[in-house]
Amino acid sequence: MLFSDSTEKPESNYLVMQPIWCAIGLGACWLAAAGDYRWLKRYGWIPWVGLAFTMGLLALVLVPGIGVRVNGAARWLRYSRFTLQPSELAKIALIVVLAWYGDRFQRQMPNFLKGLAFPGLIVAPALALVFV
Repeated sequence: MLFSDSTEKPESNYLVMQPIWCAIGLGACWLAAAGDYRWLKRYGWIPWVGLAFTMGLLALVLVPGIGVRVNGAARWLRYSRFTLQPSELAKIALIVVLAWYGDRFQRQMPNFLKGLAFPGLIVAPALALVFV
């Protein structure tokens, strides 16, 4: 299917780019699996910085002239030929922050405030920016 789509349009290079991005993704997965994630416990501020950075990127998408509109939705950032969808980074940042939060407050998770309300307050701003 990628080959048939690439042959019709000379500017499309899906057939070439797909294996390249697959190799980059597999390399990133290997690095993530081989790395020791426990260092995040010592530096508890790092997940929050990552989430703040991601929230900034999500907000940048909404700025006219910076966010790229595709099919009526502004979801992308573009710099030269490089494009980025910040909501994909937001997924990872939220997972890391919520995992840190769950580890830090695991004994208090049955409590409504610590177990549902505070994690909901962490997720709500990211969801709001994605929905906008």
